[in-house]
Amino acid sequence: MKNWYQSLSLRSKQTIIIIVINAFSLLVASALYFYNNINSYEKTQILQLESKVQVISGSVISSLLFHDLHAAQAQLSSLTQDKNIVYVGIYDEQKAFFANYESRQHYVRPNFEKYSPGIYRSSDSIEIVTEIKYNEDVIGYLFLVEDTSELSRQIQRHAIITLSVFLMSLLLAYLLSMLLQRWLSKPLNDVVKMMHHITTNKDYNQRLKNRSNDEIGQLISSFNTMLDTVKQRDDKLRSHGEELEDLVSLRTRQLHQRSNYDSLTKLPNRHFLIEQLEHQIYIAQQDNSQIAVLFLDLDRFKVINDNLGHAIGDEVLKIAAQRLTTVVSNKDNIARWGGDEFVIFLTNISNTQLIDTLVQHITEELEKVIQLANREFHISTSIGISLFPDHGKDALTLLKNADISMYRAKDMGAGSHCYYDISMDAGALDRLNMETKLRYAVEHKLFNMVYQPKINIKNHSLAGVEALIRWHDAELGFVSPGQFIPLAEEIGLINRISDFVIEAACKQHAAWRAAGVKPINIAINLPPSSLAEANIVEKIQQQLAHYQIDPQHIELEITEETFLDSGNRCLENLNQLNKSGFRIAIDDFGTGYSCLSYLMDLPVNTLKIDGSFVRKIGTNPQNDGIVNAIMTLGHGLDLDVVAECVETEEQLEFLQNNGCDIIQGYYFSKPLNPDDLAQYAKKFTI
Repeated sequence: MKNWYQSLSLRSKQTIIIIVINAFSLLVASALYFYNNINSYEKTQILQLESKVQVISGSVISSLLFHDLHAAQAQLSSLTQDKNIVYVGIYDEQKAFFANYESRQHYVRPNFEKYSPGIYRSSDSIEIVTEIKYNEDVIGYLFLVEDTSELSRQIQRHAIITLSVFLMSLLLAYLLSMLLQRWLSKPLNDVVKMMHHITTNKDYNQRLKNRSNDEIGQLISSFNTMLDTVKQRDDKLRSHGEELEDLVSLRTRQLHQRSNYDSLTKLPNRHFLIEQLEHQIYIAQQDNSQIAVLFLDLDRFKVINDNLGHAIGDEVLKIAAQRLTTVVSNKDNIARWGGDEFVIFLTNISNTQLIDTLVQHITEELEKVIQLANREFHISTSIGISLFPDHGKDALTLLKNADISMYRAKDMGAGSHCYYDISMDAGALDRLNMETKLRYAVEHKLFNMVYQPKINIKNHSLAGVEALIRWHDAELGFVSPGQFIPLAEEIGLINRISDFVIEAACKQHAAWRAAGVKPINIAINLPPSSLAEANIVEKIQQQLAHYQIDPQHIELEITEETFLDSGNRCLENLNQLNKSGFRIAIDDFGTGYSCLSYLMDLPVNTLKIDGSFVRKIGTNPQNDGIVNAIMTLGHGLDLDVVAECVETEEQLEFLQNNGCDIIQGYYFSKPLNPDDLAQYAKKFTI
């Protein structure tokens, strides 16, 4: 019952309470009213009856005293005017019948002996017995019966009236409750509906109309004020929520960007690339299609980074990334693997010709002129290629094999590309083995030096020698400098090897002098990373001081890449070395990309024509023109011109006829060990 009542609406509860209270109140009032009226009517009837009894008793006293039956009957006959009197009996003092009056025929005379003075009620009549006294003596009895049907009819009328009033009052109470509902419950119900609407729809713009100034009006006004406050807070929260959502979205994008994209080039990183490649491999397995993985490594990037600084190196990487995206349509298929390495994978490859075409476009795009730090230079890339499913069934295997083939491409020369072959695995293991042995050789100085003579062809004198490092391993045998020098640059050992070469050359110079050989000019190759060292000048000067060598007998050979930036530490160290008396030569001239106009401002004494041009002399007119142009340029700048790798009479004749100053190569001599070089030097007058 309690749960039922609690489940009712406020309106229903209010209606029930009003009706119950009104019903109870009306019921009590009606009952009291009915009881009071009936009780009053009964009392009035009894009083009237008692008055009738007294009148009748007084009128028959003489008849009883004189036993005048005729007079008594006459007196009683006058009662016919009273319609309510049913029977009147006169009895003597012995309760013996004396006279009577009957308004109804066949009225059964009662057994009077059982009655005593008093009032007796029945369903349809009232009986009264009273003594008839004369001088306080009882001379007889009066028995009167009066019809009470009128009283019953009166009670019925009062009951009908009371019930009618009760029902009308209940109806009026219901109508009043409805009116009260309108005044009180409806505003409250409106508040409830409004709250439900707001809760459901989060719409804080709705407001209730206030139609009164009473407590309900104050409640509605307070409710609207509360909505204003809530709306303001909701607007602030929504605004703050939107800001938080934007911030979370931004942070999510940033997190996704940081975790999946390279911060410098904005390309996917290796983690994202592997995920994408694995996904494409799964698709290729379903479609039975082919995927190509290209592993790119920028050639000579370390030179740029060491000489121009990391800021310029970063710009070069960004330019390279931008150029790669112009060649490959899907940016998600390109990734920066790390350092100067990039990876590209291609899907739905039908033949290798498509790969070769793309590789050519990549190479051409990357080799376009780069303008940075007021300089113009070029970059190239070596590319290794592996194919799915021929060269691997998963991403890591394909990437590993593409990396292996990239190193084979580097061995083929800058700007080359190479497809993976299973035989390269042995080469990769050999490379790892070589790296281990190279570290051991550097640690224990297991290198030896040879020296190749340089001949002045104008006066046929010994112009000097070039110090060349050699490495012979017990297991690997003779390892070409073309193999271990790039490896040393890659793994960070080149500076220690350079230190070994400088010390060994200076030590040998002192040994030759001690053996009676006149001082020989020694050319030493100095890598860009060594020249960039802060203390390189001090280290070289310490070696010369220790072995008592004049700086004019030492020539430092540096490649063109060293001069990519005239404002870096390399140039400062170079100027300091030149001022100290060292000669400076540009080695492998013609293969780099530095601007020729800067040669006028550089402290250079010698240009060495790269051997790749010298070997082609006489085979290509354009090549001969380049060699001649280099010699003309060198002489125009008052520099000595050296040609290396001279091996034939034809090459010597061309160089001599075009004004080359110094010749180096097998035509005159191969690289010699120190003792053989000492004997070779005795043939010349220096």
